[in-house]
Amino acid sequence: MHLMDHPNVISLKHRFFSTTSADELFLNLVMEYVPESMYRVSKFYSNTNQSMPLIYVKLYMHQIFRGLAYIHTVPGGCHKDLKPQNILVDPLTHQVKICDFGSAKVLVKGEANISHICSLFYRAPELMFGATEYTTSIDIWSAGCVLAELLLGQVTQMKQEHDKRQASLIAEHNEQLKRTQLQAENELREKTMFMRNDHEAQIKALRCELEDECRKLEEELHLQKIQRRQAKGFVAVAVESDE
Repeated sequence: MHLMDHPNVISLKHRFFSTTSADELFLNLVMEYVPESMYRVSKFYSNTNQSMPLIYVKLYMHQIFRGLAYIHTVPGGCHKDLKPQNILVDPLTHQVKICDFGSAKVLVKGEANISHICSLFYRAPELMFGATEYTTSIDIWSAGCVLAELLLGQVTQMKQEHDKRQASLIAEHNEQLKRTQLQAENELREKTMFMRNDHEAQIKALRCELEDECRKLEEELHLQKIQRRQAKGFVAVAVESDE
């Protein structure tokens, strides 16, 4: 942590060791002070029956993803426990800082990791199914859950007490989304076909109208040509008569 330096990641100010009377050794970390957590901010709006202003949601999530992007610049660097309680907020400046790196780890490809990590409501599906090889995408899933919570003002409706039930609800919700998306795509396809057919009908009608106009114009030009020839003939006859 002492190597991290980013405005959206909590900074380590000092560290020292201490021992207890039982000769137990403890590592103590002194972090920068940020007065509020995202959990308490979200709870305030929920308790007052208000929705968090969308501008704040955008501002907070932008900073969260900036912080994650910085953490992930370390090859394999993964927070592994992103949730509102581990996101600090300065209520005056609205600056966000990701904290609590107790579960963080540098993931190595091919190396097994524990799957029982990250708080349940923010846990990625692959972790629920016991995956031991995963990527930093589990942090992105957690960030998405935080976003949903800020928008809804509560933990997502998929809140369950067990991994299997949680995973099952996610799968059901995903299928529902697929059905909704498929229905929307079908409606869009039908609307597009109708618009295309209507457009083709309009083009056909316009083509017929233009053909009629061209035919009339051609007839008028032909008639004018004949009239000009006749006029020239009359002039020639008149000249001969004068002579």
